[in-house]
Amino acid sequence: MIGRMDNLARTVLTYYFTHAGQLPREKQFHLANRLSTWNGDERARALLASCKAWFVPQPATAEALAAHLAEAAAHAQASTHHIVAFELRKPFFDRYPSLVGLEAELFHVRHLRDVYGVDAVPAFTSRHAASELHELERALLADTAALRALSTWAINFIYLYHRVILQDEQGIDVTALYELGDTYDTTDPEQLRLLLYLYTHCIIADSNFYARPLPAANLPVYTTMLASLETLLRPRLHETSLDTKLEFLVCCRLAKYGTALETAIYEECATSLSPAGTYLVDTHNIFAENEAKKSFEASEHRNVLFALSALLRQ
Repeated sequence: MIGRMDNLARTVLTYYFTHAGQLPREKQFHLANRLSTWNGDERARALLASCKAWFVPQPATAEALAAHLAEAAAHAQASTHHIVAFELRKPFFDRYPSLVGLEAELFHVRHLRDVYGVDAVPAFTSRHAASELHELERALLADTAALRALSTWAINFIYLYHRVILQDEQGIDVTALYELGDTYDTTDPEQLRLLLYLYTHCIIADSNFYARPLPAANLPVYTTMLASLETLLRPRLHETSLDTKLEFLVCCRLAKYGTALETAIYEECATSLSPAGTYLVDTHNIFAENEAKKSFEASEHRNVLFALSALLRQ
């Protein structure tokens, strides 16, 4: 099945790179960054190069980088209404009002360093005291309800803070994050979705967003996370978006975990091409009626995940 998907993934990527100019710069960068990191796609590298003037201040002075980070934070905070399960998460975004902006800034620091070789850590630390970051992490880890609901944002903040700012490989208790999964009511589709986000984003973040192998010390916990998700997903594939199922498959690739769900997920992919172009949309699950997620632009994330799941890493 994966050989057949390899061909489809390459066809989908050719379509995306051919029409990349129709995407906003944020989507172009996401597409190019992920594929360049995953398998060194030359088209992705060229697109990343074309995004540099948009992403990196010129000249990249400390003041310009600090302003760039401030803009990234403001843009993220203004866009929260697009967040999945926003109403469920909103009380916790209100409780931790700096989280969305900090997560966006940390991603920019990471991308500047790992994509373009620009050190923005001093600019970031000039904007945020170490005590502010430490206290936010401490508060989040002590607030089970917030961690459950925020999932993606809290996990990204914690991993980026440790891996990018602190340069620390030991300070995250991945077993405690796994055990947090027991606190979800997985009969509730929204809570199951948030649990999926929690576990998959632990794995993706610890791979430095696909740029490195998972740390060997954490791999057994991540494998256990995936086995748990596999059990939960098996009877509920129809209730799960294709994006989420493909993110699960990508995490299986990262952890070298063989999942019995691969065939069913790829069978769905094989018959989910959009009538508007050569890209995948939700067709055979309960999200199929969501027309807002079916455009070429809105489908970019789903199709990048499909490509990552189906193509070999470099």
